[in-house]
Amino acid sequence: MADSDFQLLRQYANHQSEDAFAELVRRYVDLVYSAALRQVRSGHLAEEIVQAVFVDLARSASRLPAETVFSAWLYQVTRRAAIDVVRSESRRAAREQIAGTMSNDDESEDCWNEVSPLLDEGVASLSDKDRIAILLRFFEGKNLREVGASLGLSEGAAQKRVSRALDRLRQYFERRNIRLKTDLLADLVASRSVRCAPLGLGLAVSGSVAASSLTGALGVAQTIAMTTMQKTILTGAFTLIVGVGFFEHQRAERLGTELAEIRMQNRDVISGLESSHASQEKALEAALERNTGLEEKTKELPKLRAELARLRQEIEQRAPSGGVVSQAESVAKEIAQKVSALKEQFDAAPDSWIPELNLVTEEDWILAASGPLDSNANIRRAMSRIRGIAEGRFGAHLSTALKHYADVHEGRFPAELRDLDEFLDGDLDRSLLDRWTILDSAEIESVKLGTDFVITQKAPVDDVFDQRHVIGPGGRGSTDFLSDQIQQHFRALSEAFRSDHGSWPRDPSDLLPYVQTEEQRTAFEKWQLANSAKP
Repeated sequence: MADSDFQLLRQYANHQSEDAFAELVRRYVDLVYSAALRQVRSGHLAEEIVQAVFVDLARSASRLPAETVFSAWLYQVTRRAAIDVVRSESRRAAREQIAGTMSNDDESEDCWNEVSPLLDEGVASLSDKDRIAILLRFFEGKNLREVGASLGLSEGAAQKRVSRALDRLRQYFERRNIRLKTDLLADLVASRSVRCAPLGLGLAVSGSVAASSLTGALGVAQTIAMTTMQKTILTGAFTLIVGVGFFEHQRAERLGTELAEIRMQNRDVISGLESSHASQEKALEAALERNTGLEEKTKELPKLRAELARLRQEIEQRAPSGGVVSQAESVAKEIAQKVSALKEQFDAAPDSWIPELNLVTEEDWILAASGPLDSNANIRRAMSRIRGIAEGRFGAHLSTALKHYADVHEGRFPAELRDLDEFLDGDLDRSLLDRWTILDSAEIESVKLGTDFVITQKAPVDDVFDQRHVIGPGGRGSTDFLSDQIQQHFRALSEAFRSDHGSWPRDPSDLLPYVQTEEQRTAFEKWQLANSAKP
């Protein structure tokens, strides 16, 4: 029985087995090359991306978990590398040359010509499980039993997963005015998504990986920047390794020095191209940051004024003649105690803490603790309130970064959140992005921003009280996670109510007699809790 992908990778990681890694290259070089070629439309650039991807795989060999689906991992790395190439200013001349030769591409079917440029973006827009299902079934040509085994599903469940993923991919193309029947889309993806890589590319890739392990300093960006001549040198170096078993130490050092010089030269070119826009971008970013900050402060002003008015009224009601100062001190002490009590709740429940809370101010804590903390529901509500303030503040930074990204990339939405790194405030912790994700806007029914994709939190901490922030290129909105659950579970119940009464229910409580399933009952209980003991 042939070794699994993971077994081959472990052989390479633990024993530096070139044969094991060469087998991995043989299995996946066609898939990686085809994905790269669709996105950069240049065989030369696609070959460079293939080398970069497999160098990345070699470096990650000891870190990838056993459950990794290799086709999905390689596909994502390929997409990121291709995006870097396409958006690089240093490749502008190459892209213009590519555009002039695209009309000569021998693709006879018009529908594939429409689908191909958007295929990888469409696959990337799917959820992780849907994307893996598409890659395994159509890119790798696995049968449903094999797809199910990789996803931990039965063959029947795998069939449903593949069908649903394919339908979502079809809907993606429909939103871009490309209308295809599901069967035709399946045939196109299965028959044309993977094509044979150029003869000898696998050997060149293995040579790049071997040379990378010797020098210990080759990065993905450096590998992408290699010229054809340099790839030929690396291929020859690998042949020598196979025949003799090792390089002389002096030659390895010289090769490492040459490659380091190449990397520095490319860095200088890129730096020179970007410097001409630096001052304008910095000025624009500063203006947008000031505007965003003013907007956030303006939104909070009515709340702070209301809190101040409440405190003044409380002082006037409590203060005896001549005792205003002491009474004010008493109220201030009470507020401090409530803030302290709220913070203690987070200390007692570490899972309720989110890293965005590092962005809030003491005034935010006062605002969050201003309501009663006399019940478990009200304590959860206050904890959710401060989380909402914190996530809203980070959401403002995301909104600004998203606008910057869209301006630079001709209105396109980022393929993944890490694409916004360079557009975020330099002082922000980039790990904050780990709690957020990109979703199809159709998945959030209660917020409409007029865009195909939005950014939102991956999941709530408290699914009863937490607020969901939704961010699009043109603005932001918010709802709560419970509202999405209510709409999902009670849609059919509302139809039943309307059938009996001739009108829609005015309140979710009207639907209680129609509750049938345990999921509906749980959603109802959450709704009742959310509306209990309100301040």
